[in-house]
Formats: sequence, structure tokens, C-alpha cells
Amino acid sequence: SSLPGPPDSALEVTFTLTNVIGKFVLVDAAADRDLTVVTSPVLGIVDPSILNLRLDTQLPLERVEFSGDFSRVENVAPFALFGDRSGNYVEAGPRLTLNEEYTVTADGFAQGGQKLGSLTMTLELRNDEGFS
Repeated sequence: SSLPGPPDSALEVTFTLTNVIGKFVLVDAAADRDLTVVTSPVLGIVDPSILNLRLDTQLPLERVEFSGDFSRVENVAPFALFGDRSGNYVEAGPRLTLNEEYTVTADGFAQGGQKLGSLTMTLELRNDEGFS
């Protein structure tokens, strides 16, 4: 099966793991459903405007600070890069476009402000003719 979106759009993801606090999950925010855990350099065909990225963790985090090309602080799970409204994920909209590269870091903090670790990845959204 393929992910939603035009057939000429591919999401390529590379990531660096440093004191890992969890995993990134790519979310179809239009349908509020998980697409995939980010573990592969090529995830499939997508429409980048409907995406969101969530940090899943087993740690008792009080807040997650996203930085890099996008900045956001999330104080309540789900810890989503573009936020959510009572569990309904917000779509990236024009913030994610094809033929761009984005770096995202999620820093996780425990109650009292102690940093427990981080997760960094680079998303490269590109237009791939013939990608299937």
C-alpha cells in the first residue's frame, strides 16, 4: 500500500540518534492516523501539507521542545511538531514543501527541568519523477 498524496512526491528521511528519548512517528494529520515510525530513508508517497510528526516516548516527560527549522514547545502528550487540538493533529500546511530539507530536534525534559535526552532528524521532501 502507498501513503496518501500525489504520485510524484517522496519523503526521504535521514536521522541522527543522540541520547535517544523515543521515536518519531509520521502522522497523517488529515485523518489523525499514524503512517509509520521513522526508521527508513524513504517512507513512500506523501502530500507533505497533511503531515505532522510526533515524538513517542516511554519516559515521564513534562515537556518537549522542538527546534531546528521549526520551534515549538509541547507540554502535554501527544508531543506533536505542529501541535494538536485535543488529540486532533494539526496539518503542516504550507510549512512543509517539496524540494526542501528540514532539521528537527526534540529535546525531552522531566519535571523540574532536567533534560533527559534528544532525538534529531533531517527530512528531505523532494519531487521524484518515476518514484513508486
